[in-house]
Amino acid sequence: MSKLEHLKTFDVILVYENTTALTIQNESKTLPSDVHIVRYLDDEGNMKLDAVRSYKMVDIFDAYYDYGIDTIQSIESGFGCIKPKLYNPKPPKDSK
Repeated sequence: MSKLEHLKTFDVILVYENTTALTIQNESKTLPSDVHIVRYLDDEGNMKLDAVRSYKMVDIFDAYYDYGIDTIQSIESGFGCIKPKLYNPKPPKDSK
């Protein structure tokens, strides 16, 4: 099972995988306010950052831990400016 499919089973939505904090800060005007940054170490000891959406941080921890990532360094919140219920990453196309 892929990481994306596994996270969906925990109601965690992967927004950006293997990104940087600067990218998230630059995109904060277009992201919902429930975006979290997950910092973890990969198998080789390199720091990785993912941006995910979830209602609770414990869901994010459980999803990553059950996927096999047990080297979670931190889960940070406070990114994004759009209310989650108003966020639509794929706006409908006009049929005109």
